[in-house]
Amino acid sequence: MSKSRIRLVVLATACSSIAFPSNAHFMLDAPAATNEQSSPGRPVLDAPCGDEGAVKTGALTPFTAGETIDVTITETIFHPGHYRVAIANGSANELPQDPIVTPIGDNLCGTAEIQDPPVFPVLADGALAHTSAFAGPQTLQVTLPDDLVCERCTLQVIEFIGSHAAPCFHHHC
Repeated sequence: MSKSRIRLVVLATACSSIAFPSNAHFMLDAPAATNEQSSPGRPVLDAPCGDEGAVKTGALTPFTAGETIDVTITETIFHPGHYRVAIANGSANELPQDPIVTPIGDNLCGTAEIQDPPVFPVLADGALAHTSAFAGPQTLQVTLPDDLVCERCTLQVIEFIGSHAAPCFHHHC
């Protein structure tokens, strides 16, 4: 049986640590982004993709249904937390809502709900959990569903940033 080819639209942005009080905390290195990113990047606060004001590159990355792909990020500003990867069969508007956050004491970003095991459209959740800064780029692998057929899927990577004032997530697609 031949697998259907998928063209995955990856829209990624980050935010500048100089211009905004809450900043880009990671950049999406792979798959190729369809929004320009600067270091540390552009605003990424608004769900689902944080691409407010972003310049589009038009990059598309082809994948095959059932393929395991590498998602590589570079954390530019450390916060303890973890990452989630989800996919929409079309528009970014089809991506799931951000996970539910439970404050702990005065920490508004105490903990975030993690799907374990993840349920489609979430492909990975609680990934790259960390309490200290990464030494460099980090890669996680996700497997696309065998039955995923779409011309322009949207892959979303979000970072839950614990020990932080709200908002508690940064978004890339």
